[in-house]
Amino acid sequence: MYGKSHCRLEDISDDGKWLRDVEFKANGKVIKRSAGESARGTMRSWVALRQQLGWARFQSVRVWTQAAAWADEVISVWISDLVSEYVHQSINVVDCFSGQWTENCLWTSWLNQQFQVPNGPDTTPILQLADTCCIAVGKIAGEKCKEELALQLREQAKRENTSYKAQFGAYEIFTVAEALCSEPQKRQSTRDVILAQCMKSQLLVLRPDAQGHFHKVEDEAWAVKFPRFPVQSGLQHNWVCQRFSHLLPDPERGFFAPVPEWDELNEGALDQSCFFSEAPEEQLVLECLPEIALADLTVEDRELLKSPEERWASLVLPKQLKSQVLHASASNKPTNKSEHVSTRGWN
Repeated sequence: MYGKSHCRLEDISDDGKWLRDVEFKANGKVIKRSAGESARGTMRSWVALRQQLGWARFQSVRVWTQAAAWADEVISVWISDLVSEYVHQSINVVDCFSGQWTENCLWTSWLNQQFQVPNGPDTTPILQLADTCCIAVGKIAGEKCKEELALQLREQAKRENTSYKAQFGAYEIFTVAEALCSEPQKRQSTRDVILAQCMKSQLLVLRPDAQGHFHKVEDEAWAVKFPRFPVQSGLQHNWVCQRFSHLLPDPERGFFAPVPEWDELNEGALDQSCFFSEAPEEQLVLECLPEIALADLTVEDRELLKSPEERWASLVLPKQLKSQVLHASASNKPTNKSEHVSTRGWN
């Protein structure tokens, strides 16, 4: 949604105050908002609409604003945080949009226990589930709702003897968005659209069982309703066959991944150069090196000679995160996820 700046409706109370501390960086400027402070009329019309329709309807459709017409790093970070409200850990399949792969987004995914997997370039139309089975039906439902609202506004203009203006307000925009989002959910509840598409596009070919063995999905009883063959779309069949190359067949239990012979992996099997010597013959003392040797060192060599404390001090990190990392390193205690929350949104 277009707005003067990045903002989430759920961050604003009904009386127009910020509900939580938010800090992020956008367009080179650091934005800070403190819980309890006035939002100064931000998203005033949407706050009023939420009071009329109730908070529950704004849980299925989130209203966020920003100054641009596309997603960016801040939006991607907020999406990661939103996903973490529903599941404690997840594997998120996303496209190669650069805003989703910044250092800050990857930090946030790590803090939220999310493993981010990319769809390769130019594969979104055939592999991204949102594009292949959700967006099209959602757009159709949205267009239908838009036409119905426009018809109502025309009839209202006739009754009031005024000219019709094809301009939607907050209520109309929200109603169209609600229709767009609800249609894929309705289809998923009546028939498993996501599973069917995973089978058609060859994304799902193996299923693990409780014992850690793998089975071909077409051998499952439920696969009769979702046939994988003949291949209709998505990955080529000869590519999918490579997924079985590292597995060993078991006539009774399906397929299983080979387990290394850990007992054979002992110190004798490794080259002695892999281990540190308990009593090194020579020890390099930096202070004893002549100045000419130091001057000849490359930038990379100088960096390697720095102590761990010097390396931490040279890292470009937010002040709060930097102090926490240094404190954790000194005390040898892991930091808590909650301690990093206010650093999200930084580059």
